[in-house]
Amino acid sequence: MTLPGNEEESTDDLVVKIKIFDLDAENEEGEEEVDEDDFAEPKRLRVRFTKKRGDLMRWYEIFGDM
Repeated sequence: MTLPGNEEESTDDLVVKIKIFDLDAENEEGEEEVDEDDFAEPKRLRVRFTKKRGDLMRWYEIFGDM
């Protein structure tokens, strides 16, 4: 994901790498399939944000707003 930089510094774009992991898919390996109607468990996801390039203070502001 690329967020544009300030108007003054157009070359200072903030680049953030986002990875989404499905935790349920990792845990279900080797288990037999269960019908989803039997029980309704919420889906478990894990998100990892990695700042690749850009202003660190701007990243902290955006991350704080999340």
